[in-house]
Amino acid sequence: MLIHSATAVGFSLLVGSAFAAPCFTPTLNDSLTVNVGYTKYQGYFNATTNFYSWEGIQYGHVERFQQPTTPINLPAIQNAFTTGPFCSQFAANGINPTPALPGAEQCLFLNVYVPPQLRCSNKSAPVVVWIHGGGYGYGYPDFAGQVTNGMGLDNGTTILVTIQYRLGIFGFLAGKEIHNNGNSNLGTFDQIFALKWVNQNIASFGGDPNHVTIWGESAGAGSVMMMTQAFGGALGDSYWQGAIANSPYLPVQYNYDDPVPQTYYDSMVALTNCTGDNNFTCLSNAPYETVFYAGANLTQTLSPYGTWSSNPVTDGRILLAPPSEALYPNKVNGAHMYAGHLTHEGHNFVPPNISSMAGLNAWFDSEYPLISTHLRDLVWQIYPDPKYSNGAYSTQSERAAALYGDWTFDCPAYWLASSYPNGTGWKYIDNVGTAYHGSDVAAWFDDPGLTYNEASSRNYILGSLTAFWQTWDPANNPAVASLGWMPFDTNSSYSEINYQLVNNSTNSSTFAYVDTLNASEPKQCTFLRAIGPQVPE
Repeated sequence: MLIHSATAVGFSLLVGSAFAAPCFTPTLNDSLTVNVGYTKYQGYFNATTNFYSWEGIQYGHVERFQQPTTPINLPAIQNAFTTGPFCSQFAANGINPTPALPGAEQCLFLNVYVPPQLRCSNKSAPVVVWIHGGGYGYGYPDFAGQVTNGMGLDNGTTILVTIQYRLGIFGFLAGKEIHNNGNSNLGTFDQIFALKWVNQNIASFGGDPNHVTIWGESAGAGSVMMMTQAFGGALGDSYWQGAIANSPYLPVQYNYDDPVPQTYYDSMVALTNCTGDNNFTCLSNAPYETVFYAGANLTQTLSPYGTWSSNPVTDGRILLAPPSEALYPNKVNGAHMYAGHLTHEGHNFVPPNISSMAGLNAWFDSEYPLISTHLRDLVWQIYPDPKYSNGAYSTQSERAAALYGDWTFDCPAYWLASSYPNGTGWKYIDNVGTAYHGSDVAAWFDDPGLTYNEASSRNYILGSLTAFWQTWDPANNPAVASLGWMPFDTNSSYSEINYQLVNNSTNSSTFAYVDTLNASEPKQCTFLRAIGPQVPE
């Protein structure tokens, strides 16, 4: 029973009818204790965010380059009043002005936010698990409070969980030695471990473990994509049922022992002075700061422009194949998918000064080093010179951006939506404002700096998101219901929604069908799927 008290209460009993306790006005003195098995956490009511909050819950214990394990038992009640130490942060090569920040190696923490409205409910609430982006190299579970601010807009019907996972070389370093002695893709293992924690414990917060949606943007959406294909779909819908992937980020997904990831591992060995037969043991035991700064150096010197050095790889364990081969019906986890992207995703990820064919090929060869010259020439037939592009782009840099946007964001969203047939997959394209990568995030989270057009579109966008995580149907919302929006079907463009600004002069915006905006996407994504193993993506 939820009791208004300044002393700790058994919030772990708050399931089902326990929420039907008499309503009361929360105060800062509400003290809420949850038993998670290995310890108990005491939460609090945050009057600023208007959530009951448990912050800094440790869901996993870290051993370097190994899968996470359950934290050690702690008999005393732990205060869950502040978020845990953030995971190590690494800057991308060329585009990220944020310096590398050491963070902490023991960083597997999550946060749970429960709206006070649920204190009067006798029904378990839907759960959304937010997975932050940041190129698998940086990011925070709730940057500047955006996520909790945005979640407050769904009328207090949903429980929010935000998670941290290992990043950069601590989360995604690969190579033969890592594979033989530890694991690649540790950030993905962390995320699934966190979802297992949610499945086992969220009922204690009033959440429904059988109505969980995982949601992410950029590398957070890429993480959704990786978990969707994890273990060849063997997880089913045991840990989550719905998934939202906004602009899913797919850098080249090498095999764990391909030359590029092996070069990164060998460089880490050299930078930490761990050369020799026992280099893995040395790297595993080296001081944290030594390994961190070597990883920061690695990203800034060896990664292609706009990327990080450590990303998911095909390891034959958790990721059995690249997404072009893995994302098919009956081979994916979860039961419902809502995926999409913006129209100019690649704009910020390519050098702005590519002006010649030689410069374009040099960029391409750096970004996709395994592709043969013959195949590269075929690619440029699909993405022809600007004068033959029918206005799709006007410079060689824009040509590169068009390809990069398709290969890295647009086609992954297309494949994800098409992996969920029979009315379970949905897709959108966002064409509001600049429509550059990440420009839609402010609309989801009600940023006060939005222009009129963006704020107007926010009602549509957020309405479809909340409808999805509540009912698995993003069209089940007054903003879009009249359009007759249908689940995604690769045989019909009329099942894909475009958030399009149709009349800038009158400050109006609306939804429109996407058939005239993105007619080339099926062709481009089918082509990429055919050559995917050679990219590899």
